[in-house]
Amino acid sequence: MVSLVALASLVFAGSNGLPSLSYSQAEQREERPSISEKTPKRDYVDMKSDEGWQMEHNGRKIMVVVGNFAAHHNGTVITADSAVRYSERHIECFGNVLINRGSTYIYGDRADYNGDTNEAKVYSKIVKVVDGDATLFTYNFSFNTKTSIGRYSGGGVLISGDNMLESDMGYVYSDDHEIICVERVQMRNNEYEMTGDSVVYNTESDFAEFFTNTHIWNKGEGKSNNEQEYLFAD
Repeated sequence: MVSLVALASLVFAGSNGLPSLSYSQAEQREERPSISEKTPKRDYVDMKSDEGWQMEHNGRKIMVVVGNFAAHHNGTVITADSAVRYSERHIECFGNVLINRGSTYIYGDRADYNGDTNEAKVYSKIVKVVDGDATLFTYNFSFNTKTSIGRYSGGGVLISGDNMLESDMGYVYSDDHEIICVERVQMRNNEYEMTGDSVVYNTESDFAEFFTNTHIWNKGEGKSNNEQEYLFAD
């Protein structure tokens, strides 16, 4: 069963455009180094495969590699059936793509990785992101190997035990095992249903923090929806 905490506000600010908790909330969190802080910065992306060959494409030389392809950068591993290396820091992966960072696993059909921006864009009919017992299904997903933060848009469904969350977009904080769901969030399990602006869900503890403009309906028997509704608003 998930635990819930209501907080006063969630601040979506910062120069990187990512959601962040307000100062008073953030200072309560334990400061700990991320994996990226422990990993030395590399000027190139390490790659290996069973075989490869060079060819020209649009007037420039590229390398095509096939068989057990793997790449490593910023502590993140990318594997695929094959890949095209456009430069030492830019690769495109094809077939059974898997991106692994710690306990986070991202599955797709194709991925484009830019080592200059540290961003992997993952493409598939359905992109699957797994962290422990929690699985996120979405359409558009990108992952930054330096910050360990992923972003999804176009809708996403998170399933963890008997909890299911739906939202238009959200952010995956791999190192913290947290998923922030924003915009038209719905959450339901066997005991209650919830709608709101945003939810922070911890995939390790099944602990959910919900914020402003939130409605919760208890599914207990013998009461009407109106008698069971709780409103948290500004």
